[in-house]
Amino acid sequence: HDRGVQEKLQLEFVSRRLKIKSGSVSMVRDYLGEDIAFYFAWVYHFIRYWAPLAALGLLLQLLQFSIWNQQVPTDSAGQAARALYWLEAIFAVLFHTHLAVYTLSWSRREFELSTEWAVTDYTEEDVDLFKDVDVSSLLDLSSI
Repeated sequence: HDRGVQEKLQLEFVSRRLKIKSGSVSMVRDYLGEDIAFYFAWVYHFIRYWAPLAALGLLLQLLQFSIWNQQVPTDSAGQAARALYWLEAIFAVLFHTHLAVYTLSWSRREFELSTEWAVTDYTEEDVDLFKDVDVSSLLDLSSI
């Protein structure tokens, strides 16, 4: 391994923290290959998309603990619990929406990188993750 390139990669990733750019991933690709570069790109993409939602979930969890540990009259505890249930429901919807956006955005990013790097074993069909999903069967509630 080339020590100069290793030091340059280390400085690039330490100085940028989570602000990864295409050039940084390309440096990893040039040094370690496409598979490792795709892994680095995925990790940074994952952290960038999920860190804000994780922070929101942590705040919601702390709010839940603070409400449950309060010694308050029954009426206020009930109101706080109802508000918390609504917040949890909103968070669940936000989480699942974010999951769909994340999945599609990573597919797009992966396709962009494979096109930029001229990876031959990647096809545009890999991007369409939901092409074989029958949505009507998912929404059929008659079996419940």
